[in-house]
Amino acid sequence: MNAETPTQSIVAVENENLELSATTPQEMVRCHSAMIAWCDRKIVTIQNEARELSEAAAHAKKNKWKWQTLQRHAEMAEKRVTFYQKFKAALEAGYSVVPNFPVELFAIRTKSKKPKEVLLLLFLRSSRAHDFSQEAKVLPAGEGEYKNPQPVIRTDDSKKQEVQRQGYKETIQPFWAADWDELEFPANMARLHVMDATKQAMDKKIFDEIGMFPADRKRNPDPVIIGRIIDP
Repeated sequence: MNAETPTQSIVAVENENLELSATTPQEMVRCHSAMIAWCDRKIVTIQNEARELSEAAAHAKKNKWKWQTLQRHAEMAEKRVTFYQKFKAALEAGYSVVPNFPVELFAIRTKSKKPKEVLLLLFLRSSRAHDFSQEAKVLPAGEGEYKNPQPVIRTDDSKKQEVQRQGYKETIQPFWAADWDELEFPANMARLHVMDATKQAMDKKIFDEIGMFPADRKRNPDPVIIGRIIDP
């Protein structure tokens, strides 16, 4: 396609789905604006749905009918409103929407003062490697703080126990997630302008998770920092 001949951007709306196509920077701008307008419509639609479900739940409860299912759907609709509000905020901040990638997380947004304990009894003869990773909380934009998903792990030597395992004695010992660790920025992305851009994204507190793609810490060519918004 001749880059000097811009084409029409394609904006198609079918039911509640939006389909966009662009081949030039100018078309990207128009599609970006179309997505923001679509988010506005989506937010209003789901807000109305949440209100109707909440009113229906209250009416059912008043009449001593089963209301819990209606209330759960109302709460889920409210979470969907929060999702699209963050989606819109990301677009308005200038970020581009991409498909979900299998990233290596290095920051999660949460309100928790301490990580979930995840207490485990591990066999000492075998590898101590275990997944103590923490999950992000689904929060509205602007709330919480970014934490390292890999917490500080503690143990207690005084609580070692000997048990029989497959015909021989084995020692087990408790390990648990004790505290948040400092954030660790991926070494192969450690460029000042990349770190500054990531810090600016974190300051907005829009994304629930921030990670690196490809999902490893080798010096792969062209790694990308990805912010993710969790879809409830």
